Amino acid sequence: MEEQLAQPKMEAYVMECKPQYINFLYGILINRISRGWSAEELSFLLGQDENFMADLERFIAFDYGVELMRQLLLVMPQADLLMTSVRSNTESKYNHTISREGDLIRYTMEQLVNEWESITVFELIEEDGTYRDKVASNSVAMELEHAEELLRILISKEYFKKHRTTLDIFNLLRTNVCSHFQPKQLKTELDKLWGRKGQAPLRRTKRRSYGYRFIIHKQ
Repeated sequence: MEEQLAQPKMEAYVMECKPQYINFLYGILINRISRGWSAEELSFLLGQDENFMADLERFIAFDYGVELMRQLLLVMPQADLLMTSVRSNTESKYNHTISREGDLIRYTMEQLVNEWESITVFELIEEDGTYRDKVASNSVAMELEHAEELLRILISKEYFKKHRTTLDIFNLLRTNVCSHFQPKQLKTELDKLWGRKGQAPLRRTKRRSYGYRFIIHKQ
């Protein structure tokens, strides 16, 4: 009974910006949610730190640059991230509320008209990834096992003799393991394989411009 009456956990973030940026964030959210990816998983595929996308979605960080757009379209080629129907250049104040209700995460974006009024711009619901993993625990375990085996083969075949991005590796595993292979599963296994020389076969580097890459330690 107490769990049923518990209030949803809620976060609220406010930013003043142009509507084009809000539509850009909507494009990111709708495309990653439709793929079943968390913000952390999208950050991983972009070769960025774990909180990169979550900070954008929460107005903690701001990025509307060409390089980010290019990287997002590499990760999500069919994504429509620019909605040209929005013409206004007037900045408005927006409130983004993120609430957890059981196994669901709700994203509600509102344009603040004044102190008392607001207009809902969009509302999206995402299933929590932890719940999905519990439901499909057997298939997840099997995919992790296949990923571990394939990564070991790639190392032995000198695939990592050249720098490889997380997206390179993910696309290869998704082709060879299963089409619905999830980024978090790759991250789980890849994190076991990179570190200091003598302790792990791979090292992780980062280009000055964008993204982590992986390469085998020199002998």
